[in-house]
Amino acid sequence: MKERQVDVMKKRTILKAVGVLGAAAAAGAIAYKSYQTDQKMKNYNLKLKFKGEVIKLDAEFESDSIAVNFTGLELDFTQATLKDNRGELKLYAEFAGIDILVPAEWHVVATGTNNKAGVNNAFVGDPTEGQPVLNVVYDLNFAGLNIRKPEAASE
Repeated sequence: MKERQVDVMKKRTILKAVGVLGAAAAAGAIAYKSYQTDQKMKNYNLKLKFKGEVIKLDAEFESDSIAVNFTGLELDFTQATLKDNRGELKLYAEFAGIDILVPAEWHVVATGTNNKAGVNNAFVGDPTEGQPVLNVVYDLNFAGLNIRKPEAASE
């Protein structure tokens, strides 16, 4: 009988050890993933984590880079102008949502990579001559990017 109790205690000890090791491995994997994301975000001008943000631009825009992680971001360009009718916005998003509101007379070209992410661009076709063009270059991971015109704002 004692032998059987010892076997049960050994099994419990082994299971506890496996559980502790599994939890430690999971914590290490999460920490490593967080480190990788921080490294990707390092080269961007504005970095947002766990904090929703609304940014209204009302000056001349030339270029910027923004990285977001576990947050939402709304960029409002409706009062802005583009320097020499050209602008570039670089975006990195992981587990995030980005909403960009752009004047209807502009054209937006959105290109990039996405991993299990969605992109909606209300600006289709080619720009006309002299039309302001905003180039959005994105890297999305489990994220959403919505680029829309002001009249779609009320929908």
